Amino acid sequence: MTTFSASGVNVFDKNGNLRSPEIVANSAVHELLHTVRFDHPFEKTQGADTKLVSEGGNNYSTTPATDSKIPFNVMNYPMINIDGKKSGDLWKGTGQSPSYLTKDQIKMLLNEIKLQTNGAGAPGSSGYLNYWINTPGEDVKKKKNE
Repeated sequence: MTTFSASGVNVFDKNGNLRSPEIVANSAVHELLHTVRFDHPFEKTQGADTKLVSEGGNNYSTTPATDSKIPFNVMNYPMINIDGKKSGDLWKGTGQSPSYLTKDQIKMLLNEIKLQTNGAGAPGSSGYLNYWINTPGEDVKKKKNE
């Protein structure tokens, strides 16, 4: 879980069993990316290559600009369906973990590191809350009925 500039990852699952090192590592990377204001691509579009359209519930569709590997994006969740395919099932079926970043996300990562290096989002800074509450990008849009 991440709140503002702090992250934590649980090494135990909901039953108290140790999670695998790969799952813990993926969760840690996911949470660390939240500390540079990454959002979930199914909630916020933070680059043309992450754009999804909400079909309702956990169902989303891609656009021509969306990166084809978006189901494997480190910021996705297993229950998210993209173009009719459940991300978690794709991960299991291909043996790939959700560890992918798009080119636009890498650009955003570099920009956020630069901003934070220059003091953006630092506790006690004048724009602290504004920085953390107003993450870059725009909310994922719902499909328009035709």
